[in-house]
Amino acid sequence: MAIGVAPPTAHNLLRTLAARGYVAKSGRPVKYRLGPAVSQLADLHTQRAWFRRAGQMLRGLFEELGDATVTIAELLAAEVSIILRCSPEGAGPLERPQARHLHPYGSASSLAFQAFGPQEALSAYRRRYPFWEFGATRWQTPEALEEHLEVFRQQGYASPSQDDADAFLLAAPVFDASGEMIASIGASLSPSAQPHKRELAIDRVVRAAEALSAQSAHIQKERGDDPNADC
Repeated sequence: MAIGVAPPTAHNLLRTLAARGYVAKSGRPVKYRLGPAVSQLADLHTQRAWFRRAGQMLRGLFEELGDATVTIAELLAAEVSIILRCSPEGAGPLERPQARHLHPYGSASSLAFQAFGPQEALSAYRRRYPFWEFGATRWQTPEALEEHLEVFRQQGYASPSQDDADAFLLAAPVFDASGEMIASIGASLSPSAQPHKRELAIDRVVRAAEALSAQSAHIQKERGDDPNADC
């Protein structure tokens, strides 16, 4: 045989692979095709590659900004949650928080998802966190919130900070190859941070989000998942 084993050995190997989902048997005469576990392995590889690159970018951003806390957040199961974090309190090592959910109407990352995220996910998010229960204290009316979200869309990042806020917050969207928001990169600075430091943080966070968006598109293209690729 082409693989250099006897037919009974090949049969046993295929039976083992089929039991674990790496191949699937169909038809008469019997034929084998790749099973769902192969796709799951590819997804796992993609996720690890994305996390590795995201972690590298976040550490670089933290080192450049110095005393800021920087994060990457995702919208999962109607929760905006921090998945990666570097902070001065942690002396810079990359943290992977568990179940660190963000305030739906006060967090820059949560507002970034409301400004740039997919409509279906946003609808589920707002059903979980109704405006009048969770957002009215901060934004007074849905119309006022939408005005700010439109400003965020125009400037390319969310920054809900007010003069009396405990910190200067911002978050920029990360997109996949189809233009759908998949994550946010955020930063939190001291309220006493000087204007030039805030401008530096905005510039670096937006650039990091653009770079991670490009990396996400590159990974999708390598896997053949790029919806903009030629057929």
